[in-house]
Amino acid sequence: GLLYVQEAGAIRIIPALNIVPELKGPLCGKMTRPHLPVVDLGCGDYLAVDMAKETKGGERPVVWWYAGEVKKKVADSFGAWLRKLVESNGQPFWWES
Repeated sequence: GLLYVQEAGAIRIIPALNIVPELKGPLCGKMTRPHLPVVDLGCGDYLAVDMAKETKGGERPVVWWYAGEVKKKVADSFGAWLRKLVESNGQPFWWES
């Protein structure tokens, strides 16, 4: 599904059945384990779950994958990322330092 559709683009949640085609398509040879793409931000940017790490609550952190590498952790879990997105009214809060 699409979240916060704007003129400049939209935040696209990658359906579970499309993750493997995404990794074999636009991300082929670029994003590798332990990162699992879950959100397409457009322009080659993604949010990915870091499957190698675990937070205190047993969740997996979400990282901003930018220009072919992990830029930074953006949330302790997908649910936490979604809450922050809603609180920021769809603005890319992960751009902040």
